[in-house]
This record gives sequence, structure tokens and C-alpha cells, in this order.
Amino acid sequence: MRKALLNLHCSQTSGIGLSLFRILFALVVFAEVCQIIYLEGLIFKNLPPFQVSETDPTFFLVAWLGVLVALAAGFHVKIAAICNYLLTLASLGTFTSFEYHLDYAIIGLSFLILFIPSYDPLSLDRFLYRKKRAKTPNSSFPLGYNLLLLFLGAGIVYFDSIFHKIASPMWMAGLGMWQPASLPFAAGLDLTPLLNQKWLMLSLGYLTLIFETVFLFLLPFRKTHAALVTIGFGLHVGIVLAFPIPCFGLGVAALYFLLIPDHWYLRLLKKTEFAERYCDIKGEVITQKHTRFPVNLKLGLTFVGVTLLLQFFCLFESPTGRKFIAEKFPEKAQQIHNFSTSVIGYSTPLLGIHPHGVFMDWHFSGYNHIVSVTHRSPDGVKTRLPLIDERGMPTGLNVGRFWVYYTFRVNAPNLNSQALAARLRDITIFWARKNSINLLDDTFEIMVKKVDSPSGWEKDFLRQQSKRPWQKAGELVWRNRQVSVTMKDIESL
Repeated sequence: MRKALLNLHCSQTSGIGLSLFRILFALVVFAEVCQIIYLEGLIFKNLPPFQVSETDPTFFLVAWLGVLVALAAGFHVKIAAICNYLLTLASLGTFTSFEYHLDYAIIGLSFLILFIPSYDPLSLDRFLYRKKRAKTPNSSFPLGYNLLLLFLGAGIVYFDSIFHKIASPMWMAGLGMWQPASLPFAAGLDLTPLLNQKWLMLSLGYLTLIFETVFLFLLPFRKTHAALVTIGFGLHVGIVLAFPIPCFGLGVAALYFLLIPDHWYLRLLKKTEFAERYCDIKGEVITQKHTRFPVNLKLGLTFVGVTLLLQFFCLFESPTGRKFIAEKFPEKAQQIHNFSTSVIGYSTPLLGIHPHGVFMDWHFSGYNHIVSVTHRSPDGVKTRLPLIDERGMPTGLNVGRFWVYYTFRVNAPNLNSQALAARLRDITIFWARKNSINLLDDTFEIMVKKVDSPSGWEKDFLRQQSKRPWQKAGELVWRNRQVSVTMKDIESL
């Protein structure tokens, strides 16, 4: 067993996959931080003169961008990685209303990057080292580092999500891809020509189930890596196209650059002068193997055991896990639930270990309304806020973490009118500040489009729902920076 692990994890690579992942990961986090800076007033409740935060995080967020530029460039990677992880804990690890699923991956991967070897081929550190010393510090990199990153960033996520999906009528009917992409408020693009191909949609739904089930078990076998890359990369690029969470799709897709067989990279770079001259990549497959685990890799493998234990407690919070506990240990079910919740309370902000119920039935069941907001100026000019377009689909700033916030916290399958009014108030203040509107005499119309929740596959469902009419549900009226809200019961419209 030890020999098999040694052969797998200590098989040497050129390190190109590690380089590309580091660059792409840093760029994805950079994009996320840019959005956080833009949304700073909403996230940190800093909307003067209405709300004034005791702390201004702008300096630290801008500094974080500098850290990510250094990480992407491969400049002082260890220092940049430490700073990035600490800033991640101080921000993403504390979010509640504005957290979303990519945050967990960013936290966990930021921690693992601390243990990744420096001087990878596409790093500025390596170039400067060679220029100064005329030699290369690391000529090869163990495959184990690639597998560790994939294990935490994708493997355990898929494995945990299966325990949610097998309890989902939507996923078990093969509609896990079709249904969210057919709801206007969840669709990033109108993909009706593809959504109308029932066989394609059902195939993608079941392929996702099968792929997530077997991924963790196939990851140790190098002969399966090409297939895993092809399917996994394709599925996550599909997420980028179909849903308004592009960084989520790109962030996970970046992980698959770690799994691309090394000879694919070397074949592409073999005739490239840049690869040999600046990165010291010779274009030859590395056959050297270590006879023992590097210290950092040992630490990483130890972390795998800790991760598996923590994720095991997360399984108790899945529908399948809760049902199992209730049937087998009915008297201790509440104690087990309390303990697992306590563990998750620590593992999520520190390591990104969290239950992974994404795009499940309860997100969409009974979600039969879309809320849009239109500003009406004192002279009667109307401007639709960049939240929802005429079709009822996300637009403008309604992407990524803001889309999750607006779709499932401002709105929800079952609306709370008071919570909706309070959050729409904050959004109107935020939008007004961005557009230099003083809110002395302004009105925001709350518009609603009623839609259906599908019970099965239907042709042209997305476009049929998008054509539904808008109806006025209320107003937020600002007079001298004081707001009054009138709103109908949206659920009863």
C-alpha cells in the first residue's frame, strides 16, 4: 500500500499544471475581491449617511489585490500565499449574507497552497532565481501536490454533494441541469435551443451524478485522468455559460489544469523557445521518482485524513445522512446533529469544509415570483436597476455572490415581506450612491413577474416564463432621505 502511494504521489511532473492553477486561482480570487470592493457598502453596511460602519475595509481589500497579483505572477509566492490565506479568513470566513459556495473552495485551497513547492516553471521567482544563480532550484514536482489540491477543491465536494443529490427528486429524474437553467431568475443565458433537447438535458443531469460519484475513487488512477479532465472541465465551463456564477465555474475548472497529463503540456511546449529559455522546461517527460515522501507532501496527506474526518461530520447534515441517523440512532439524533453543526461552525471559516447542497430542490420549489426594481425620478424618468432585465433574468451587477444574495436572501421561494423591504431599501441606497442620486424626492417601483415551478421537462419553458407580464407590487418612496414602503402580499398576487 505504501509503495503504491509512493509511486502515485511521488511521480514527478514538470510543474506546469501547478503553475497554471496558481495563476488561474489567483485571477479568480482577484475577480471576487474586485466585486467585494464594488459591493463594499452593502456587504459591510457602510452606506453613509444612512449606515456608517465602524471600520473601513477598503485599504485591506486593495492590499489583497496586490497580494493576488504577486501570487499570480509567482513573486515571493510563500509570503503572498500566507497573506492571501489570512485575508481570506478575515473576509470570506466571516461573511453570512454575502457568502456563497465558491468561498469554501477558496478558503480550503488558500490553505493548501501554503504547502505547495515554490519556484514552479511559470513563476517570477524561478526566473529571478535562474537569472541570479544560473541554475534551477526545482527541476520536477511530485504529482501528489496536484492530487491534494484536486482532492480538497473538487473530490470531497463532489462526494458530499452526492448525499444531497440522491435524496433529490429533481436530480434523480435527470433534471438537475435543465431545471435551474430553465428558470429565468437562475439562468445566465437563454440556452433554449439546448434546453429543448430532452435527451441532452437528461444525459447531462445523469452524467453529473455519475461523475461526482466516481470522481474521488478514480482520482488515484492516472489512466483515468484524461477522461476526468474532459468531463469535469466541460461540466464547469457549462456552469459558466448557463448560470450567473462565472467565477464559481472558472474556479473549479482551474483545478482540472492540475490533472492534465504532463505529456500534453510538454508536447505543446516542446518547440517553444520561451519554455526552455525562461522556464527551463525541456519538453521531455520526467520519469524520476522519489524514494520517500517530501515533508510538505507528508503534511498534506495528513491534512487529507483531517479533511475526511471533518467532511464525515458534514455528511450528517445531508438529507441522506439525517435520514440514516434518524432511523439508526433515533435517541441520539439531536445530539449528533448538534455536534456536527458545532464542528462545521469551525471547519467552514478555517478550512472551507462545509456541506455541499448546491442547486437543490428546496432552492427552487415554490419559487414562483421574480422581483425587479425601477427608479422613478422627480421628473418621471424611469430607470430599471441592474438586477433583473425585462425577461426576468439576472443582469448587470446581479452576478456571483450578489446573485446568490439577491436570489436567495433578498428574495426566496417563500417571501418575507419585511425582510424584502429592508434589503431592497439597502439596495436602493447603494444604487443611488453609485449613481449620485441624493434620495431627496425619488420613488422605486417594486415590480413582480409571476412564474411557474416546473414539475418535469417542458419544451420552451424558459421563454414561456420570460414572456409573463410584470405587475406592480409596491413602492419605496424616498423624501428628504426618509423612506416609506408600501407593498402587496407578493405570494398572493
